[in-house]
Order: sequence, then C-alpha cells, then structure tokens
Amino acid sequence: MASTWTPLLRSVDVVWREKQQALGHLPHVAALISVFLDSSELWNIPQALDYGYLHLLQRLGATSRRLRPLSNRRCFLSAAQRGDIAMLQWLGAYDPNFNDYGAVLDHAAEHGQLHVVKWLDKTFQDLQASTKAMDLAAARGHLHVVQWLHENRSEGCTHHAMDEAAARGHVKVVQWLEAHRHEGCTKYAMNFAVWYRNTHMNGAAVS
Repeated sequence: MASTWTPLLRSVDVVWREKQQALGHLPHVAALISVFLDSSELWNIPQALDYGYLHLLQRLGATSRRLRPLSNRRCFLSAAQRGDIAMLQWLGAYDPNFNDYGAVLDHAAEHGQLHVVKWLDKTFQDLQASTKAMDLAAARGHLHVVQWLHENRSEGCTHHAMDEAAARGHVKVVQWLEAHRHEGCTKYAMNFAVWYRNTHMNGAAVS
C-alpha cells in the first residue's frame, strides 16, 4: 500500500491529489501520472471504500474481481455510516442487483446521516425500511432524524426508541417521543437510566 512507498513517491502522490486540476488541458499527461501512481493492485474494494478513494473503486470495479454478497452489504452500510452518497451511487451501479436498501436507510438513520436517509427515500420509491430506523436514531440521540422519519416515513418506531433514548440520557428525544408518538416505553426505561447513571432523566415524563 501507500505506506510502503518511498518519501519521493509519497510526495508526488500528495502533490498530484492537490494539483491534478492544473493538468486539465493535458488529459493524456494526467492519465499517465494517475496510472503511474495507481496502487490498486494492493487494495481491495472494501479497503478503498473505507478510505473514501472513489478513483480506486472505479479502477477496481473495472477488473473481474467481484464482491461476495456479505462483503458487498458491508460496503453499502459503511458508505451510509460515513454519509458518502457518491460511494453509494457507485456501489449501486457496481451491483445493480443489491436490494437491501432498507437496511442501508436504517444504518444511515442510526448514525445521524439525514442527507443519506433523504437521498435513499427519494431515489428508491418503493423502499422498505423498518422501525429500526427511528429506534436506532432515537437511541443515538439524533432528534432531527427521528423528526424527519416521523413526518416523511410510515415505519414508525417501537417502545425501544424511548427506552434506549432514556437509557442514554437523550432528554429532548424522550420528551419529543412522548409528545408526538404513542409507543411509550417499558418499566425498564428508568432502570436503564439509573444503570447508565443518567439520573437527570428521572424528571422527564415517561409513561
């Protein structure tokens, strides 16, 4: 990988990434430099995805190497977690048979990536997500995601949303859920709150 390069090649790579637009009028030169610096043989698609290297993904995807279904799913989830729509678009073109975008939406919601949630909702008209989206967003304290899901999606949530929000001390999320949702919580919500030492939650109204 790049870590084994000499300092000179590392410097060339850094300068190239920053200044390649300067060679816009010499596309053949730009292409030759890019190929020379290409280390794609030392990478695989999940690694390139984790580092956000779209140019490597494009080169790797042009080869005969293919991902197994489980690895491919992990790539979609990783891109959603990072909020990388460009990567999701590339992955969708790379594997047009992928059909688990509902899980991708759930994962994006869990990590507060509302722009990804919106993009998925707009791009895939028949997208089937689950109650996990709002449950996990609430558990992580992403109130803006919870509110958007409530207003724009039909999956709703379960009592786990308020239970987990209470357990982690997300007071505003608990208050909003109580005011706008009907799922409520279980008797374990306050037990969870005490367990996590979030005693300030005892003043929040939970039913």
